[in-house]
Amino acid sequence: MKKVIMFLLLAMIMASTSVVFTSCSSSDDDEPKVETYQLKLKVGETCDYKDLEGLISENEFVASVNGTQIKALHVGKTVIHSSNAIINAEVYSQYNLFDEPFINFGGSKNDVKNYEKRTLEKETDTELYYKSTGAFEYGLVYGFTDNGKLKTVLMMFNHNFDTTISNNLAKYFSDRYLALSISGNESYFLNNEKDKADVAIVVDLFVPNYNGWGQIAYMPYNN
Repeated sequence: MKKVIMFLLLAMIMASTSVVFTSCSSSDDDEPKVETYQLKLKVGETCDYKDLEGLISENEFVASVNGTQIKALHVGKTVIHSSNAIINAEVYSQYNLFDEPFINFGGSKNDVKNYEKRTLEKETDTELYYKSTGAFEYGLVYGFTDNGKLKTVLMMFNHNFDTTISNNLAKYFSDRYLALSISGNESYFLNNEKDKADVAIVVDLFVPNYNGWGQIAYMPYNN
């Protein structure tokens, strides 16, 4: 009798152990595998991930998703993901006329100095003057409030009435910002959709008393 009882107990223990191992094995097999992709597109280009579904872009201003197709909209980086994939997407432009200035309005002089690669020519209580590092721009001025907070950025450039420069400038900003209007005199841009933007840019191709010169003004935008 004792042998029968011991046999039954041993059988129950083995059965229980078998269930535990089977359960762990099943859990590992069912765990979804996440693939990671690196994607680099020029503004306007598209890429189709036909094997992926349910794609969502974390930043629709940089890259949008339509089904399995990704379209590059503006310069920047975003992450696009689905249940089984992560796509690190980077969008670039073929138009690179100058280095973007520091436009985190409310920042300090030290913030600007730590960011800028241009040569600082002059500093006052409310302004920083930088010398150009490229052929396009002439100079850059950062304006600050009396409390030392960044409030405006102004860049001067010489187009000498060359329409190629003005056309490339429009493309440069359109690849990076939302174009509100583009004309032969003044053009207006925002750094995001209207309800999300916090920076406005005005490109003026004609500066009074400075023939052949233009200016670019960056300023805070309140939507």
